[in-house]
Amino acid sequence: MQVHYGSDGRTKYSCYAPMTRLVCQEVHGRYVEPLVEEELLKALNQEELELAIRAMEKLEERAEELDRQWRKRLEGARYEAEKAARRYHQVEPENRLVVRTLEKEWNERLEEAQRLEKEYQEARQKPPCKLTAEQREKILSLAQDIPGLWKAPTTRNSQRKQLLRLLIEDVTLGNVDNSWSTEVAIHWKTGAVSRHKARRVVPHPQTTAPEVVTRIREIYREKTDLEIAQTLNAEGYKSGYGKPFTVEGVAHLRERGGIKKRMLKDEDE
Repeated sequence: MQVHYGSDGRTKYSCYAPMTRLVCQEVHGRYVEPLVEEELLKALNQEELELAIRAMEKLEERAEELDRQWRKRLEGARYEAEKAARRYHQVEPENRLVVRTLEKEWNERLEEAQRLEKEYQEARQKPPCKLTAEQREKILSLAQDIPGLWKAPTTRNSQRKQLLRLLIEDVTLGNVDNSWSTEVAIHWKTGAVSRHKARRVVPHPQTTAPEVVTRIREIYREKTDLEIAQTLNAEGYKSGYGKPFTVEGVAHLRERGGIKKRMLKDEDE
C-alpha cells in the first residue's frame, strides 16, 4: 500500500489495481497507528528491555567467539606463508624446477593470508553493539518514562518516528475482510513478526444500528430533525461512532435511507 498525507496531517494507506490504477483498498491511519503505537510501548516495558539486553549480551559473546576463530584462521594462514617462504629460501638456486614450484606455493600462501586479512577487517566493520553497565541501567530506567515521554506534548513526531525506525523494520497491511478489520503485520528489527487486527469504523449507514433507522421512520412525519435527534438521544441511542445524534446526523441518515424530509409547520401553512 502507498502512504498519503492529508492537509490535516492524517495518513491514509491506499492500494491500487496494477492495470487500472483504481483504488482497491483504502485504510485510514487512525485505525492502524494507535495499534502500532500500543505494540511499540508494550515492547518497551522493563521485562522486554531486559530480554533485549540479554539478547545483545549473547550477540556480544557470539561476536567474541567469531573473532577468536578469525584470529586462529589468520594465524594458521600466516604460519603457512612463512613456512613456504623458508622452504623457498632454503632451496639451491640451481634447482630451477624446485625453485619455481616453491615460489608458486609461497605466492599462493601469501594471497590466502591477504584474502583472509581483508575479510577479517571487513567483518570487524560491523561490530555488535556493546553496552556498559551505566548504559544498561539507563535503558532499563526508560521503561518507566517512555509512555509519558511518547505522549508528552513536547515530544515531536520526528522523534517518535525515529524511535519507531529503531525497533520496527516495516508494517504491512493485509486484506480487509467482511468484519471490517485490517490485518496488520509488524516486522521487528529482531526478525520477529507480530500479527494483529485493527478494527475499522464501518461507513454510514452501516455503522448505525438498523433499529435507529427504523425508529426514525416511525417518528419522522411528526417531528423535525432536531426533535428526532433529541428523541433518539433521550431513548439512549448512539450513532455508529458512539456519539449523540445531531440534526445533521439525522438528516444524513434520512437522505441515505431515502426518507423524505418533513416540512416545518410554518412551511406547511
